[in-house]
Amino acid sequence: MRAAGAKLRKFQADTDLELFAVSPADAAAEAVSNRDNQVYFGKGAISLREGDVVLDCGANVGSFARMAAPVIGPTGTIYCLEPMPDVCTALKLNIIKYKEWADQRKLKVANVEAICAGVGDEGSQPEREFAYYPRLTAMSSMYPDEADAAQATFSLVLHRPQSFSLLEDCGKAVARCSPQLYKLVHSLFFRGLLLRPAEKVMCPMVTVSQLIRQYNIKEVGLLKINVERAEWDVLAGIQEQDWPKVRQVSAQVHDIRGRVGHLAALLRRRGFQVTVCQEPRFASCNLHMVYGCRP
Repeated sequence: MRAAGAKLRKFQADTDLELFAVSPADAAAEAVSNRDNQVYFGKGAISLREGDVVLDCGANVGSFARMAAPVIGPTGTIYCLEPMPDVCTALKLNIIKYKEWADQRKLKVANVEAICAGVGDEGSQPEREFAYYPRLTAMSSMYPDEADAAQATFSLVLHRPQSFSLLEDCGKAVARCSPQLYKLVHSLFFRGLLLRPAEKVMCPMVTVSQLIRQYNIKEVGLLKINVERAEWDVLAGIQEQDWPKVRQVSAQVHDIRGRVGHLAALLRRRGFQVTVCQEPRFASCNLHMVYGCRP
């Protein structure tokens, strides 16, 4: 079972904005990705409107929300769903810090609310067990697959131009000399260095339809999904009468047993125009982006 609450550490979210995370290198990488190469909107015909309601499933420490908040403005709302209690503590602090930062710059941003819960399907239990990795919190999942996580991080080291830790610096140096040697080293040491200690955490669960009812949401402007192999569960938690309320979907999908194709087909059946692509940084793993928007 999990230990006492983890210590939060600062990371540089922007040139003049310091925020908090359990694993700061991981959070800094996510911040740069969302700032410099935003993939959840502005791609695949996905666009945000002023006043939109956004469901951020798998919010981590809030990097996506910071990018979306100025776009949808003060009449918009972002509900950030993050199941890991320690990470959600950082998320709540970061929401406050970001609002103060925005107010100082007279930047009009959306209301952002943190909800400490995972997002599941209609048959989900009120609580589910997650594997929590304090050294690499973004890989925490209720469907842990350490080999899959290792392949994703291998792809990042190989293809991502930036480095966010001394460990990644060393990995990139070895990979430049011999990608095959680095793949061997990575497979041998990744789990011990970044996925240990692994903790079991019981997390409360909600569904998209429960959120729609609880917050009286008339339209979900964007359903953003980054939930580490639980993306199908999120969509299975949308009741029949609520599908027309979802205008757009942006999902990072693990292509396990043809999941990308199945998920794209589901969205098409629900009336979405679908685009599938793969980010260059994930060229050596099974991660793809699936976009669905109403015509």
